[in-house]
Amino acid sequence: MPVACAPRPWHSLTMIKSLLFAALLAMTASAATAEELPVQRVFAAPALNGPAPRGVQISPDGSLVTYLKPEPTDQTTFDLWARPIQGGAERRLIEGAAVEPKTAVLTEAEKGRRERQRIAGDHGVVDYKWDEIGAQILVPAAGKLYLADAKTGASEWTMAGTNSGHAFGFAATGRLISIRGASIFRFAGGRIAQQRDYWSLQMLNAQLGIKTSGD
Repeated sequence: MPVACAPRPWHSLTMIKSLLFAALLAMTASAATAEELPVQRVFAAPALNGPAPRGVQISPDGSLVTYLKPEPTDQTTFDLWARPIQGGAERRLIEGAAVEPKTAVLTEAEKGRRERQRIAGDHGVVDYKWDEIGAQILVPAAGKLYLADAKTGASEWTMAGTNSGHAFGFAATGRLISIRGASIFRFAGGRIAQQRDYWSLQMLNAQLGIKTSGD
């Protein structure tokens, strides 16, 4: 059988209308004061949701987790970071801008490899490999191979290529070269404050067939 509903008091209806109107005004004010987000800002640095790590790996000895993380103000330059698995603060092992700045000239083969991996616009440390025992990390960057110590960040490297341009006052020889060296870094405030590279100029001259006054 039909049930008769008692009508709502007029003051209750007035209160509900007032609350709805106040909510509508708040939504309108919020929309009016919200800053418009340009499309360019979505893809600009820094990222809206913060830097996102990639290339996460566990060291073979199970002591560290390593990953690539972009610079806070540049999403395209990646550093190599490490954090102890048992807990502790993260630390930067290699600063990407130090081993491969944006001005670095890449070979066509390297450009093609990065395009296939969809990282053509990235710089710094874009790839790395652990050794078998978890003591060193191999990092290819800007035509060199860096072998970095997992504890200190000090690195050995190999530079290989073809002498196709003038160097040290001598014309191009067209010869292949392969030079080994080492880099020692001094950190300050979590960044590289100083870098020293050690390599043999005598070995380079010998591979290029250049004779100097001391030979």
